[in-house]
Amino acid sequence: MLIQNVELHGQIEQTTSDYMAGVDVRIHNGKLVEIGFGLAPGDDPVVAGHGGALLPGLVDHHIHLFSLAAFAESVVCGPPQVNNLNDLRQVLHGVTGSGWIRGVGYHESVAGELTARDLDALVPERPFRLQHRSGKMWMLNSRAVQMLDIESQVGWQGIETDNHGVTGRLFRLDGWLSAQLKRSTPLNLARVSAELAAAGVTGLTDASVTNDHNTVDLFCRLLTEGQLRQHIRLMGNESLTDQHFANTLLTLGELKILLDEDNLPPLDELIDRIKRAHAASRGVAFHCVSRIELLFALAAIDAAGSCGSDRIEHGAVIPAEVLSTLRNLDLTVVTQPSLVALRGDQYVEDLLPHELPDLYRVRSLVNQRVALSSDAPYGSADPWLTMRCAVHRTTPSGIVVGEAECLTPEQAFSRSTTPLDDPGGPAVDLNLGSIADLCLMKLPWKDIRERLNVDDVAATFVEGERVYQS
Repeated sequence: MLIQNVELHGQIEQTTSDYMAGVDVRIHNGKLVEIGFGLAPGDDPVVAGHGGALLPGLVDHHIHLFSLAAFAESVVCGPPQVNNLNDLRQVLHGVTGSGWIRGVGYHESVAGELTARDLDALVPERPFRLQHRSGKMWMLNSRAVQMLDIESQVGWQGIETDNHGVTGRLFRLDGWLSAQLKRSTPLNLARVSAELAAAGVTGLTDASVTNDHNTVDLFCRLLTEGQLRQHIRLMGNESLTDQHFANTLLTLGELKILLDEDNLPPLDELIDRIKRAHAASRGVAFHCVSRIELLFALAAIDAAGSCGSDRIEHGAVIPAEVLSTLRNLDLTVVTQPSLVALRGDQYVEDLLPHELPDLYRVRSLVNQRVALSSDAPYGSADPWLTMRCAVHRTTPSGIVVGEAECLTPEQAFSRSTTPLDDPGGPAVDLNLGSIADLCLMKLPWKDIRERLNVDDVAATFVEGERVYQS
């Protein structure tokens, strides 16, 4: 394949990045093999670049593919679409059909903390499950509690009860809930992959803690069939080993460890778990959305010893005093500044003023190890929105949160194009011999940097194969 007349960039780290305009790029066997002016097409298929920037493909270092696919079949029940009880009542009243209703994105600012009895008043006849926007909790109405026979599971960790019995609130039981709700048709992961390709995404890390060897088998099949088009790094539990990975586009990721500050594991057990992962040449990735969770994770990694590929996921609150610890432990923070744009007004309301500068830090980490990601569907899957949010950090009402943490467009792009297996490392550079994971834009970089808009993506290539064209 020959891509003609493009603006070819190396690493976009600074405003005045080096580039060549009007250049042609030849791809063979999935790699860049020739770069020059006026290259003869020969027998190669030709793609016209029209002077647009040819950039490294984008990488989403933290996403949840199954949940993102399920989101398309769900009812949004939280801000900004749903902001009060009347909004919630109306949106649920508009759901047609029969069977289960799946609600997502709920926040207690809408109508408080809901139990089965509260949900019965909204959806009395059909089974209804509602996910908190954190992804931590599901709320079920009485019909759903009955169908899932939750009463017989009382005593399980994660099933909440009160003086009246089961409340309908389930904590961290996604795997069990999915097993009970066997789908008649598979989730449409091909559609999700296509939408990501249309945004220029060529690599992603699925960060779901429930991933196991069955997930690997499914992903291998979907990759072989061409339903999934990106390079995929798969986090998950201890059941994942290298021997399960039979497709070259799929690689073993870190051991995912969830921390909930109200239910932290014994520290010595956690340290042993980290050591076992390191002994298996596997890093760990800690879910940390609070100060306490972060401090607990840092204490455990410090005691176990860092292996150089350990990660902090989200880093929603990072106090200034721990920045040196993150650096000394050589930890990568994989964060989501888009949540400032999506949820920032609620953060401003909930957090104390002195806590806001600690929210989803990026700028103070760029000289250490940091990468951008979406956390979709809990955040937007649009990587260009993520970059814009990293640059502007503006809430829906226009408040700038943590102005000192704003990035330049070049820094935001750089932190969105780091290698899949080294999210905190240097951005990918395009040169001879590079893997042809590419994002062809409709405009030159000087215009793209002002917009950071997904609509400017013209084509996407994974190992030289075109997986999207506008």
